[in-house]
Amino acid sequence: MPYRGRFRRVVLVVLAILSAVSTPAPSAIGASLPPPMPPPGAVPWDDLFADFVAVATRAELWLGGDGAGRPAPHVRKFAAFRIPVPVVADPGVVVRDLGPFLAALGTVTRRRFLPQRVGAARLGPWFDATAPPTVVVALLDPAFAGEGAEPAALTEARRFLTRVPCFFRARSGRDAAIRAALVAVRADLPPARRTECLHEEFTQALGLAADVADPRRSLYHDGGPVHRFAWYDCLMLALLYDPAVRPGDGPRDLEARRETLLARLRARLADRPDLCAAARFSLSAHP
Repeated sequence: MPYRGRFRRVVLVVLAILSAVSTPAPSAIGASLPPPMPPPGAVPWDDLFADFVAVATRAELWLGGDGAGRPAPHVRKFAAFRIPVPVVADPGVVVRDLGPFLAALGTVTRRRFLPQRVGAARLGPWFDATAPPTVVVALLDPAFAGEGAEPAALTEARRFLTRVPCFFRARSGRDAAIRAALVAVRADLPPARRTECLHEEFTQALGLAADVADPRRSLYHDGGPVHRFAWYDCLMLALLYDPAVRPGDGPRDLEARRETLLARLRARLADRPDLCAAARFSLSAHP
């Protein structure tokens, strides 16, 4: 009996090992899905606000009002409430419906994003200095030669996408209000990776342009475990677009309004508990 008992234990151990080996590990995509938002009492409000100040004021990639690239130790955001979102794609590229995603972002930012498909040749006016504040979304194939009439910004974006999967650029005026942004994504990326790119680059183009110090909660950290727009980033975006936060505000301005801003954000969450629910920002349900 002791021998049979030991044999049975050995068999069970072997079966457990084989089961562990044969069970597929969670994919990188599944592992990247953000965890649900904790109850308000469990939100790390101090860390959140510190990250918000850093991310909203240390924008390394902004273009200044004079066109010179330089760090920006102050808030930059869209002051306009209606923001056109021209979407351009190379021939044969399937464009997902951005409407639900932009509507969810509009609720968070108190803005109205207006997506519309346009051809590359008709995109020129959107890059003009007199155009209304705009976010251009470009899904480009770096191998495609482009159209002869496409704006220089798209041609440059196509070249840059040979080195990176996606990026954004933005231009603000001397008043620190964002005038225009370009979100460029490689069209040949797998659908899940394109979603990750759109989540990160579009929301960073709205003003959360720097990276956080701790990668465990936020999308805004290269190489971190979060690859989708998560509740932590959503709360920072809601803080940025609180009416009390103005373009041009510096870190001291934000710190002076800390308690007011956090109290207002908690009140919004009490009225709208699903404000930052990850499902609201999903692009997976659309072709």
